Amino acid sequence: VAYYPFNGNASDASGNGNNGILRNGPTFSTGVSGSSVAVTPGPVNSSGSDYNSGSFVSLPMFNFAAMGSFTIAIWVKEDSMSIPDGEGYVNFGDGIYGWLGIGRFGTYLGSHDAQLCFSVGSMLVSGPQPLVGAWSTADEGVFVHYALVYTNGTIYGYKNGVLQGSKAQAVNVYGTNAAVAKHWWDAGSSWSTRLTGFFDELR
Repeated sequence: VAYYPFNGNASDASGNGNNGILRNGPTFSTGVSGSSVAVTPGPVNSSGSDYNSGSFVSLPMFNFAAMGSFTIAIWVKEDSMSIPDGEGYVNFGDGIYGWLGIGRFGTYLGSHDAQLCFSVGSMLVSGPQPLVGAWSTADEGVFVHYALVYTNGTIYGYKNGVLQGSKAQAVNVYGTNAAVAKHWWDAGSSWSTRLTGFFDELR
């Protein structure tokens, strides 16, 4: 459907024309293959909330509900988060009403210690919860490969090829927002860009 090598741009190299768009000035650096796209967060205000003006890559929305199975895979080098609530690595939809993708979020577990999450239809406040995998500070500052495999109504989450678990979940993606290094909630009226890091080889 789409392949983003991030070799100096956000173009879709699959030939399907599903190009991304660079937003707020992301740059490029050495990746796992060629270059990677580098993002930085928006500034944090006096109340500890971010201004949501950091760099990211917007993506087109896909009709995941019409797919019986699919895989999303991406290399991530996470250096830091501007606030500890976490951020989406690759995110489709809305955190409150239904999101799909891979990221680190803390509010699912009632804390601000962001956990590795895989989702095809989980919700931030109530409703289906994501598949939670293992993450530690050893995963900071190095490229880590994450993959979400969905087939026959079940999520399988992988980190560096190691299965993190599986979970039954129905596809539920609310709205049309989609991006690398950004996520939305409150029906798209709120969003964040909290991550300093690098992304490569999204497919």
